[in-house]
Amino acid sequence: MDKTLPFAMTFPDTTPVSRSTSFRISIARVLCIILVTFVHVQPGIAENVYTLPVDAFGLVYFLLTRVIGLSSVSLLGIVSGFLIAGSLAKGHLSTVTGKVRSLIVPLIAWNAVMFVLIIIYAQLSGNWDKLPEASPLGIANAFLALQEWPLVVPLWFLRDLFVCCLLSPLLVFALYRAPTAAFAVLIGYMLFGQDTWLLQRPQLLLFFAIGLWLRIGAFQDGQVDRATKCLALGLAPMAAVFFFIRIDGIPLHSLNPQVLAGLDTLLRITMAAAIWQVTLLIAGSSKWSRIKRFEPYVFVLFCSHAIVFEFAGIPLRRVFGNYGDPLFSVSFFLQPVIAIAAAWIGVRVLMRLPSVIGKALNGGKLVLPH
Repeated sequence: MDKTLPFAMTFPDTTPVSRSTSFRISIARVLCIILVTFVHVQPGIAENVYTLPVDAFGLVYFLLTRVIGLSSVSLLGIVSGFLIAGSLAKGHLSTVTGKVRSLIVPLIAWNAVMFVLIIIYAQLSGNWDKLPEASPLGIANAFLALQEWPLVVPLWFLRDLFVCCLLSPLLVFALYRAPTAAFAVLIGYMLFGQDTWLLQRPQLLLFFAIGLWLRIGAFQDGQVDRATKCLALGLAPMAAVFFFIRIDGIPLHSLNPQVLAGLDTLLRITMAAAIWQVTLLIAGSSKWSRIKRFEPYVFVLFCSHAIVFEFAGIPLRRVFGNYGDPLFSVSFFLQPVIAIAAAWIGVRVLMRLPSVIGKALNGGKLVLPH
């Protein structure tokens, strides 16, 4: 049955998510969140590492951080839009209330954890530089990322995703009535919307809308797989463009902002398609499909990994050095493993704490791990 949304909009029926698609979404979430952890391993130097002379490790670092890690976020945005399309049928107010619990509460809670740890570290080290500006806007940015990055930088995604959810009825209306015009506007916002403060990453609204469109358009699994298989073929040339820029030592920020946004979006779309194809291979393997068992831990991993890197990275950099030192690669690959272990332990600790704490830090729910 169609549901009436605000502004006299009628929500179109959505088909239930197939069991195979749901399974692959779980795998995609695990893969993307593990991959994105590499982005936030701190190099330990002030220089832009992407402009330094490149060696073999520099290429691997660029691949895992800039090409794969950052781009994997796009599939998370698409999946989020795809899933929320079904939730909207229950009513927009109900959906927003649920997203406050699953996005805004963890955003505040994990930044509060970081805030406490920063104070403890400052007391021990005498370094108070990481404290947020002591003003209403400074505190709001630190905990809610209103205009700047929050204390836990990756959590901008939760903030932006919540804004996308608020806009979802309007997006559904536009995509259902005039999809071509809707995507033209979204592409325009992606190219020129960086200074609007609506989203920290304007691209996310485009990816979120793609997910909505896939769901309300009732595309079959086979259609999506054929499309993503074709799109994935574009990953190699797009990655080659970025590797050329890296090897040539061209700072990405020196490119025309619209050119960079366009190239980056094409890279992210092709990466999302490639990762979705990888989920098909993993889902068909009895051995590799076990990766889904880690899904109950990935939300905590996403929210906590930058905190782990912030403090665990200090002794590790003293032992293995900073970016450019011979042993930094050990620290680079070790820190995501430490973050994964910390998330596994963290979820099990949360299960033993009062449910209000556990739910605040785990997206409004505590699913028993497998």
